[in-house]
Amino acid sequence: MRHFVQYHNPDKVGRGVETTTSLYVYTNKYLPALPIEGSVVWLVAGEGRPRRYFLAYWFVAETVEAADHPAFLHRIAGRVGGFLRPKARLDLLPWFPEFRRAQGNFAFGLNPLTASEWVEAFAELADEAGAPLTG
Repeated sequence: MRHFVQYHNPDKVGRGVETTTSLYVYTNKYLPALPIEGSVVWLVAGEGRPRRYFLAYWFVAETVEAADHPAFLHRIAGRVGGFLRPKARLDLLPWFPEFRRAQGNFAFGLNPLTASEWVEAFAELADEAGAPLTG
C-alpha cells in the first residue's frame, strides 16, 4: 500500500482541522501522474505562530474530484480512516526536523511518503490516539 502526506495550512485553507468530520485533502498536484486511489493519505496540520505541527487524520483515498475550494484544483476523499483526537503533536518528536526537511518544509504539496520509518511512526501515533491504521 502506498502512503502520501499532505500539509494543511490554515492560512491558505481558511480554517483549522478541529471541526472536520469528513476525510479529505485539497491539492493542486496533477493527479493522473500520481495514482492515489487505494493509498493512505496522512494529513499534517500546522497551527499558530511559531508553527506547531500535528498529525490530524489519515484515510484511504477513494475519490479524486474537482475541489470545492477556490485555492485548489483537486479534492481527494475517502470514507475509511481515522481522526486523531486529540491531534498528535509532531514538532516535539526527535525525528520531525528531518521529516520536515525531507518534505521540503511541506512545499511539495501532496507527496509520497516512501520512508518506512515515517509510515511506522505515523501508524504508531494513530494507534496511540485510538485511530489505528487498518488495511
